[in-house]
Amino acid sequence: MTPATSRRRRLAASASIILCSFLATVIAIELGLRAFGDRDGDGLLAGYRLRPGHINLAHVEASLQRYLDHGDSAKLIYDEALGWRYRAHSVLMNGRFTTQTAGMRALQDYDTSLASDVLRIALIGDSFVADVDVSDEDSWGLQLERMLNESGLPAEVLNFGVEAFGMGQSYLRWQHNARAYSPDIVIFGVQSENLHRNVNLFRVLTNANTGIPLAKPRFILTDGELELINQPVVPPESLMNIYRDFENHPLAKYEFYYDRRRILDKWWSDSRLLVLLYDAWRQRAGEPEDFSRESERVILGIAIVDAMAADVAATGAHFLAVHLPKRSLLRSYHAGLQSPFHEFLQLIAERNYYRATETALGPELVEWHLWGETGHYGPALSSAVGAFVAQEIFECVRDGSCDFSRRQALLRSWR
Repeated sequence: MTPATSRRRRLAASASIILCSFLATVIAIELGLRAFGDRDGDGLLAGYRLRPGHINLAHVEASLQRYLDHGDSAKLIYDEALGWRYRAHSVLMNGRFTTQTAGMRALQDYDTSLASDVLRIALIGDSFVADVDVSDEDSWGLQLERMLNESGLPAEVLNFGVEAFGMGQSYLRWQHNARAYSPDIVIFGVQSENLHRNVNLFRVLTNANTGIPLAKPRFILTDGELELINQPVVPPESLMNIYRDFENHPLAKYEFYYDRRRILDKWWSDSRLLVLLYDAWRQRAGEPEDFSRESERVILGIAIVDAMAADVAATGAHFLAVHLPKRSLLRSYHAGLQSPFHEFLQLIAERNYYRATETALGPELVEWHLWGETGHYGPALSSAVGAFVAQEIFECVRDGSCDFSRRQALLRSWR
């Protein structure tokens, strides 16, 4: 073998090693995005949407069939008013998560009649309210309950949080379930990242690999007033017929994520990595996701939360909205960086019912080991959130801003 031939073989072998290493890296990133890039079930990673490129009918049908085949044991079940909710009277998530009547997270059942000597608090929101990465005892709802009782203020906390809920679903959860329990305080856990859920009807269009292949209700604004559509919600058995001819379905015009600018329909659009790179390029090219105060998502979000606040106040209860940031937003907050949802947060901060929880979550809580396996709060963060909310309740009781007429004796005794 001549020296030149030997050199060419060495170069070819090196090139092969480099190519194989590159392909292995790409495959590892693709698999990582599929496994970990969708930490809250909505396909948003570092500000970029891991959207489905198209409606993959075979994939969606298989997902729906799995759901229907395991309907008797599914964690989340179809609900014609809400889209979905937790199965009632179940022990879920490997024994860590207990549900009771109305699918609320609780270790006991509650009567809708109100006890005279206990302050009743209802929590409304998504998976960060349900606190899905910690055990029942470590959830911030139960920690809040313990903190209030240990302070001498008898209280019970009813957790109506449901994972993957949008703001509109939370409002409906209040109307259809929580209101019947006549709470004294209603706490809405605001997830600014969930603004996109306000304009979504079919989850497969925001997350192709969702474990909740269901439809949801949504609000639209008609002459400045909230109007509810898709209720009763299309049942899962009817969804495939809709997807097969989606463009001609009456609901298609209300599905924000079935916009031809957002449906890629490319040969490569099933790759999570390529979709991520494509969306990153679009944002760099000046086509970022619109979360400005003029956007439909923000206008609708403010209208929904305002409507819930007014509805709660009409029952004589005190309404409190608290921002529950994800790790990326908490990290940005402590780094002094602007949130992509800053205009929504500015607008909602003008409401006297809003509190920003991140102001009480120190930079040490950004450490990844303090967060749960799906990117939700771990026990330390849940404890910090519970303490923050407890302090808000103490202050509003002391200063009289939530001085309930039916609770005069109870509140006087605590003060």
